[in-house]
Amino acid sequence: QAFCLVLYGCRLNLFLLYREACIPKFSEFRDKIEERARERGGRLKRVPFILCCALLYLGLAAPATLTMRSVEAGASLSGAAAGPFGWAFQALIGLMFAGWAIAAVGDFYKSWRKAIRGESA
Repeated sequence: QAFCLVLYGCRLNLFLLYREACIPKFSEFRDKIEERARERGGRLKRVPFILCCALLYLGLAAPATLTMRSVEAGASLSGAAAGPFGWAFQALIGLMFAGWAIAAVGDFYKSWRKAIRGESA
């Protein structure tokens, strides 16, 4: 579960790095955003957005933490002793990996199609 979360982060970071390094339009967007932030009073005005991002990452990391705690407490999440809860847990982890794969393929496909049309990714 934690590994899949790391994969999500790597996928997003690699996609953003590709966009930043290979497409000049996005560097221009970043510069405009930074300039607008300075004009509007600095980065302090971005605190609500940053807090929302922090809550998102808390929500992403909480299941892995809760899983670790439940295993430490003696809960079985795999094998014959897992029962319905363990089976549901394994199915949800499988869906998490499937979601990662679909998002990665979607990023690639969108970038590829936009490149064919001559647009920015």
